[in-house]
Amino acid sequence: MKKRFPSALLAAALALTLLPTALAATAAEDASQVLAALDIMVGDENGSLNLSAPVTRAEFVKMLMAASPVSVGDEPAVSPYPDVPRTHWAAPYVEAAVRAGYVTGYLDGTFRPSNTITLSEGVVMVLRLLGYEDADFTGVWPSGQMAQYRALKLDQGVTAGQDSAMKRRDALYLFYNLMITKNKEGTYYLNVLEPTLNLVNTAGELDRVALINSAMEGPVVASSGWQSQVGFNTASATVYRNGGESTLSAVQNQDVVYWSKSMRTIWAYANKVTGTYEAASPSASNPTSVTVAGKSYT
Repeated sequence: MKKRFPSALLAAALALTLLPTALAATAAEDASQVLAALDIMVGDENGSLNLSAPVTRAEFVKMLMAASPVSVGDEPAVSPYPDVPRTHWAAPYVEAAVRAGYVTGYLDGTFRPSNTITLSEGVVMVLRLLGYEDADFTGVWPSGQMAQYRALKLDQGVTAGQDSAMKRRDALYLFYNLMITKNKEGTYYLNVLEPTLNLVNTAGELDRVALINSAMEGPVVASSGWQSQVGFNTASATVYRNGGESTLSAVQNQDVVYWSKSMRTIWAYANKVTGTYEAASPSASNPTSVTVAGKSYT
């Protein structure tokens, strides 16, 4: 996660939280915002998640590693599998997943990266993220794993059957559910992934506003050429201004702008005051209020 809020510009922003109207969404949109903020599942160049498309084993492993605490290196020194040469786009993800013990290939020694992944294959990988091993389950594979998947309520919103090909919508819900599921040690997984933020409370409720806020970059003050600082094509961005859904053309000079590249979203704020920036309380690095021209603003 990146951060945020240089104190010299904080006085200009003032409206630092996302308003509920900017977050009103369906369950799928809620889940997609969370996964985009975590850089697990992002849209294409037009922002589309293509939720009806199938998921290949290579694509799923890339999402798996984005959802894991394990770092992924550059092109590996050797091919992780004969059918995943070191030059394959997914080779770094497959190599890291194998090294972490999340993924295994087939009995013939192949990985089959272009095959559509089945639900049971994806569930086994996700359970390994949660700390479960094959030895934790009895019976014929994958009956024990699928029973645990249902017991942990990882199945909420997932429509694929055990041996059916997963769609991107299934992967969306599976990874979202993972974030609010306790691992084998009893800790909510997102709190393991982001230990400093405590994003899931004791009731299992995810603080989506805090998560999205943590994914924000910036701010910049809008002026000529400000879009070049964002780092992605803003033409397809989702834009909010002053907490409400808006358009890129509505962003005006002197607006304070934050953005998230993974979410392809821009937040602009026009509310501001002018005057001498005098103080931040309790500290400039972690302010809860600022004083401008003799007046304190929360």
